[in-house]
Amino acid sequence: MSLIKIIVISLFSLVFITGCANKKENITLKNTKTKSEKIIVEKKVDKNCKNYIFSMKHASSYIKNEFNQAYFKKNDFLGAKAQLFLVKNNSSGIFAKNINKANTSYEKYFTLAVKNKCDLGSFKFLPLIVIENKISLGK
Repeated sequence: MSLIKIIVISLFSLVFITGCANKKENITLKNTKTKSEKIIVEKKVDKNCKNYIFSMKHASSYIKNEFNQAYFKKNDFLGAKAQLFLVKNNSSGIFAKNINKANTSYEKYFTLAVKNKCDLGSFKFLPLIVIENKISLGK
């Protein structure tokens, strides 16, 4: 009878110890999964910010370069002012359409960057406002 008691007690202890050991392993697995998910989310937001800023820089430089090549290199501030008027009024001219598309793209990515809380320190002014200021200084 004592042999049966020893076997029953040892089996009970073995079941109890293995039951406790499995719970600890499950807890550590859950913790590692949540940490890796957080890292992926942070990288994704950072990647989106880089894409938004890249697109904004491209649109802004396109607008500035087009006005520089067409008007500012020739010191044609009156022509630049007229073209800016056409751009603001959504003219059907090719130059105005292209500038408006770039400006719309800039504003779209600016809005997305603000929503994602990206660092927009280098984007204080809209490109058309920069052009407008350059025209007013050039007179």
